[in-house]
Amino acid sequence: MSDVKISAEFEPLNRFILDLGNKIEKMARETLLEEAAELARNLIIDQAEPYSKTGQYIASIVVQRGAASRVVGPTVSYAGVVERGSRPHLILPRSARVLAFDVGGETVFSRRVQHPGTAPREIVARAAAEFKIKIGDLLAKLGNELKG
Repeated sequence: MSDVKISAEFEPLNRFILDLGNKIEKMARETLLEEAAELARNLIIDQAEPYSKTGQYIASIVVQRGAASRVVGPTVSYAGVVERGSRPHLILPRSARVLAFDVGGETVFSRRVQHPGTAPREIVARAAAEFKIKIGDLLAKLGNELKG
């Protein structure tokens, strides 16, 4: 063998490969989190649509992004009542002497109203149950894409 040789250091190449692997892993994690968040958001919207009159509840469904997590849900103040329902309760005027509301096209005035309560809609709970099933499908799909 001749005395003309190429000498290569592998340490910089190894560092480059490790850095590249870390970047690919981070991108994959971010992509998976975003896909999962979008799936969860769409499932909540699907569950909410039959009950939506104004679209306000649906418009409030947002994705909150953390470093390694996503939280998806409605942000309207009444989301808890929609989800869990309410017991019968008395409604009193806050800033007036009487309540005013429409019944059958006529305005009705009252000093108080006994609200019968509302049934729980369990929109997020049903969406979460469906999410548990569909996230497995999403992971399988992404796994198959990675394999080839």
